[in-house]
Amino acid sequence: SSNTLKGFELQLEAWTTAAPFTGVNPDSNSKSDPCGAGTQTAALMFGSLDAPNTIYTLEYNGTSWTTGGDMGTQRTRLSGGGTQTAAFAAGGKNPSNSVTATCEEYDGSSWTNGGSMGTAQKFLAGCGVQTAAVAFGGQQNQTKTEEYDGSSWTAGGNMGTGKYLLGAAGLQTAALAIGGMGGSPNNLCQSYNGTSWTNAASLNTTTTTQIGAAGTRNLALAFGGQSAGGNTEEYNSGGPATVTINDA
Repeated sequence: SSNTLKGFELQLEAWTTAAPFTGVNPDSNSKSDPCGAGTQTAALMFGSLDAPNTIYTLEYNGTSWTTGGDMGTQRTRLSGGGTQTAAFAAGGKNPSNSVTATCEEYDGSSWTNGGSMGTAQKFLAGCGVQTAAVAFGGQQNQTKTEEYDGSSWTAGGNMGTGKYLLGAAGLQTAALAIGGMGGSPNNLCQSYNGTSWTNAASLNTTTTTQIGAAGTRNLALAFGGQSAGGNTEEYNSGGPATVTINDA
C-alpha cells in the first residue's frame, strides 16, 4: 500500500530578471518614469518622461513586449492601473508642465477620456481596477493615498514612508508601492491592505526611481526607471504552495 502526505512548500520572496523591452519600438528603448497596469503575464506600460515616448503604449504577455495604442493626451509623471484591456491613466503633468487631474481609459486597443481625480497630482502611482482604484504618493503630498470607486475619490491610509517617482501594483485593498524617492532607501517597497501600509521586500536594483510596475500584490512586475534602461524585475511575496509527497 502507499500513503499520501500533503504538505506545504515555502516559496521565497524575491525578484528575478525578465525580458527587456528594448527594440520593441525605435523610440522606446528607454522609458524613464513609465506607468503600468495589468498582471505579471498581461501587463501594460504607458506614458514616459522621455519624449516622444509620452504617448506610447507597450503590452507584455509574460514573455515579450509588443506595441499597443497611443494615449490621446501627452502626459508624464502620472498614475494608472486596471487590466491590459481595461486600464486607467490619471493625474500627471502635461507638455505645458501644468499638474493635471485628468484621466484616460484603455480598452485593449485605444484610449478615451474618463473621469478626473479629486486632486491634481504628479509624480504619484496608482493601481486597482477602473471601479476600485487607489493612487498614492506624489510630489505635492508624498504620503497621501486616495481611493476611487468609479465615480469619486476619497482619502485612504497614509503611506509609512512618503514617496514620489514610484511604481505600483495590485488592487485597492492589496497594493504594492515600489521604489521611489522621498524616503530612504530608494528600492523600498511598501504593502497596502486597504487601510494601512507596511514594509515589503526591497528591489534588487538600488536605482529604482521613475519606475513602472504591474501585477498583483503577491506577483508583481517592475520595469524601466532612471538609469535602469530596459531592466525588468519580477516579485514573489512568498507563502505556502501545496505539494504532495507519496510514500510507497
